[in-house]
Order: sequence, then structure tokens, then C-alpha cells
Amino acid sequence: MRTKSLWVAVIVVAALGAAVAARGSVHHLITGKDIAPSTIQSYHLVDHTIQAKDLSAGLYTSLKGPPGPPGKDGKDGKDGLSAYGFVVPGEVSLNVNPVLVDARSKNFDQVTSPAAGVFCLKPKAGIDAATRSWSVTPERSRSTVASSLMFAYADAGVGTCPAGQLAVRTYELNITKIGAVALPSEHVAFMVLVS
Repeated sequence: MRTKSLWVAVIVVAALGAAVAARGSVHHLITGKDIAPSTIQSYHLVDHTIQAKDLSAGLYTSLKGPPGPPGKDGKDGKDGLSAYGFVVPGEVSLNVNPVLVDARSKNFDQVTSPAAGVFCLKPKAGIDAATRSWSVTPERSRSTVASSLMFAYADAGVGTCPAGQLAVRTYELNITKIGAVALPSEHVAFMVLVS
């Protein structure tokens, strides 16, 4: 019985040794010339294992598509935004009217405030406010809201501002003994971005 177990162990070790030796040398034995055309199909390949270096130069070049549009590099006005504006309300800027800060604005002509917490931004010619996506964010650095809780949002309602202008509403949260109340505010600065 002991002899039989010894022979089984010898055969297993020999088989493992042969497998390891074959694995190391098979790589050098089989080439593309040894495989008949159309023998290897896509289902034989492991997904995501073929790399660019495995393809012929001609095939790799043929897989490239036409060049895409130029990227947005942030230079010469190519920053991906058609307009943006930083608005400081009149009471904050010590002016009667709200101020459109030139250094942080692009493609807006003016801003007005027809009512408390309502701002109308007039974009420059060529920017159709009705067909653009836009967003508004309150700007803490130039706001003077007592509770530090403020809101600014894009108002897409008809009639808030003249046609072709963007409407923004600003609110501050007023904390009272009976709860919190959001009130239209002239103390909230904001940034508007138009794509």
C-alpha cells in the first residue's frame, strides 16, 4: 500500500512539473502563423485584455475617429459659459441700485431690482435667455444677512422681469419666537451662471 501511495505522489509531482514547464514554453511555441485564419473568435478572448500594443499599426490607426470639437480651455472667453454675473444688492454696495461687478461678470449689460428680493439681469445681444440653462448661487462674501441663512434662485416665471431678461429671487431666513420665516431680501449677493 505504501508503494502505491508513493507512486501516486511521484506521478502527481511529475504531472505538475510537466504542466509548469509546458506553460513556460508554450508562449514561445505558438505564434500567429500556427493558428488558421478565423479559428480564434471574439468569444475566445477575455474581455478587456486586448491592448493597443497587441494590434497592428494599421488596425490601430483605422480605429481612430475624426477629431472632436476644440476643448474649453478657459482662454479667450472659451470657458464653457455664455454669461455669468456677480450681483451685489444696493443696500450692501452702498448704492441705491444693485451693482453688477465687472471683474466677475461677462456678457451682462445691466441688473435692476423692481421689487424687494427681485433682480432682473439683461444679457448682451446674442444671448437668448429663453433658450439657455442657468443657475444661481448666493454669495456669502458680500451678503449682510443677520441669520446667515439665505437663498437665491432662478425664477423662470413669466412676467417677473421684462422679456429676454433673467429673473433672480433672493430670500433670507428670519428667526422669530414662533419659528423661521423666509422673507424677500435686499441683503443677498449672488452669482448667476448661464451655459
